[in-house]
Amino acid sequence: MDEDLSVPMNMVIPDPALLRPGTGDSVRVAHGAAVATPIEWLDEVAVVADEIVRDGGPRLAVHRGDGSPDATITLREATADDLAGVPAATGLRADGTVVDERYRLVVSGGGVTIAAASAEGAFRGLTTLRQLITASGDGWLPALDIADGPRFAWRGLSLDVVRTFHPVAEVERVIDMLALHKLNVLHLHLTDDQGWRFEVPGWPRLHELSDEGTPGAGLAGSASEEPSTGADPSLLRPGGHFTDADIARLVAYGRARHVVLVPEVDLPGHVAAAVAAYPELAGPAAGPAAVLAVGTERANEFLRAVVACEAELFPDAAHLHIGADEAWGMDPDAYASYVGEVRDLVHAAARRVIGWQEHARASTTPDSIAQLWIEPDFIDGAGDVSEAAAATPPELLELIVEHLAAASGDLDAVVRQGASILLSPASQLYFDRPIAEASVDAEQEVRRARLGLPVYPALVLSEVVGRDPLASAPGVDRSRIAGVEAAIWCETITDAADLELLLLPRLAGLAEVSWGSPRPWPDHAAALAAQAPAWDARGWGYLRAATVPWRPVVG
Repeated sequence: MDEDLSVPMNMVIPDPALLRPGTGDSVRVAHGAAVATPIEWLDEVAVVADEIVRDGGPRLAVHRGDGSPDATITLREATADDLAGVPAATGLRADGTVVDERYRLVVSGGGVTIAAASAEGAFRGLTTLRQLITASGDGWLPALDIADGPRFAWRGLSLDVVRTFHPVAEVERVIDMLALHKLNVLHLHLTDDQGWRFEVPGWPRLHELSDEGTPGAGLAGSASEEPSTGADPSLLRPGGHFTDADIARLVAYGRARHVVLVPEVDLPGHVAAAVAAYPELAGPAAGPAAVLAVGTERANEFLRAVVACEAELFPDAAHLHIGADEAWGMDPDAYASYVGEVRDLVHAAARRVIGWQEHARASTTPDSIAQLWIEPDFIDGAGDVSEAAAATPPELLELIVEHLAAASGDLDAVVRQGASILLSPASQLYFDRPIAEASVDAEQEVRRARLGLPVYPALVLSEVVGRDPLASAPGVDRSRIAGVEAAIWCETITDAADLELLLLPRLAGLAEVSWGSPRPWPDHAAALAAQAPAWDARGWGYLRAATVPWRPVVG
């Protein structure tokens, strides 16, 4: 094929660590192209081969064996020379293991070779090949040489399935998006004031009440938002919960795509749904927001059941998320007691603790992770909050202001106590922020006008990809950084279309800064446009931002 018709090499998201022109002829990956793979990587090849078809690409023919003279694509184990120049990832993995995700992909001499350090590395290399096929438009790949691996071991998304319940099929779509962008953690925010989304044996009212409907989610999580059997049905969003079988299906779906599911039960604040189901769980608070009755026998029984259930339902997660954010008006001693008690339960389940940064105000430990989200400078510069403030009880508003002001000491507390840090800076990686860019699609413009929490300034796509998340933890040794995770909260989200409009293409920016380093916006925008045909084939409702040179939609 003529060289000027070849796909540009830098159309991969995230940008590979090392990418060089190759030697020899271009290669076409067409229908029926043979793939030769070691038998232990057959599952990875099969999953990606199926995804290529779903992207609108060719159907490959998968063969066992380390090599074949007729194979267009050959996978093999990597040598040290293959991966030279690409450092191993730093940080912690959500499954608690150490896995080398590095790979080498070479297009040359009439074929494609992927050399990987592990099955997961093979999956990442195949995903790069998948993106190259999409960007080519016709399967013709230029001669090139990619050596690649992630910067951080933990690269994730926190998904709120409480304020708006997202059923299994939609969560699987989100896992597909994560896998395409080499992200490897889905943190499920399973409980909050507005609902409880999984079954706990012996506590059926938790999910039964949430099945009746989800109240419109306010900003402060006040007691007035509690689920109620007497609530006006016209004011409720659809309810729902995940059965044990649903969670098993999601865990297996993620495992096949090298995405670990991490559960969060958000206590001792954000407990209105649990208290509505079991009023005896309510403890004293200095404001109208409900908090857990820490230390009572009933509350202890509840916590034991919840942690045991989480550990059983999410076997791949080495960490259980204890929440521990925004316990408005809770007595500090009672709060510290909760953190200690739940940490003991998590340890007894042979797991480690991850919690929002506030839990370090009580205590944290070197084997724990603190998820950093509050940046005092960003909070101070937030948008007009007068409407939200007017709807918040004055005594609660005062507590919120005090709580956010205390965040200035959280990072120092985490560092002093020796815990690891998961970077989730709201200024860059809170995807519930309003959308800054106009869409070229009129229907999306209608959605865009109401999406995103108005207390935040609108998020510009270039802000996601153009800044290093490490900047949110100044002076902290990189060895203390577990990784990077974005968050999507669903107060303004009403359905799957809303969710996808806020997630894409922001997820692609998350991939750039967690797998690698910040990338110039024009390069990232060009890569977005090259990858959009696969998103179109999948039916993903991504923002068609006017600032991206999208290819015309065909069909």
